[in-house]
Amino acid sequence: MLVNNNIELRNNNIIKKNTKNKGKFTIPAIFLNYTKGNRLSIKINKSYLNIVEENKVYLINSDLVRLVNDEAFNYFMHND
Repeated sequence: MLVNNNIELRNNNIIKKNTKNKGKFTIPAIFLNYTKGNRLSIKINKSYLNIVEENKVYLINSDLVRLVNDEAFNYFMHND
């Protein structure tokens, strides 16, 4: 899956949408599970700016992620 790059980090490792800008789905991540608050638990596969770190687990709303095939996932893993 890919995470939208129009994000900001809140307390307790919760990723929220940054309402100031429009973003693109460019941050590769792995889905782990659903949480009680209807959020997704994900592990980021590539650090993005100073917002999210590689191999760290975050909670995110489903509207900020998109399922993609392996080819698209690998493209964003190996390109900036």
